[in-house]
Amino acid sequence: MVGRATLLAVLAALGIYLLVTLLSLGVLARPELAEMRNPSMAGLMVKMMGRGEKLLLQRD
Repeated sequence: MVGRATLLAVLAALGIYLLVTLLSLGVLARPELAEMRNPSMAGLMVKMMGRGEKLLLQRD
């Protein structure tokens, strides 16, 4: 039972990681993505949805 739950959790985390990676490559070109400062997901959210989401992902 624990083994199955662990496997499902790892596969779910891998799936989320792959979706986020593919999303980032679909929104911006690779050179633009490489130029972004961390957290780059904040820049992607601004590009997709506007400035409000940047506040959720950045502290400074």
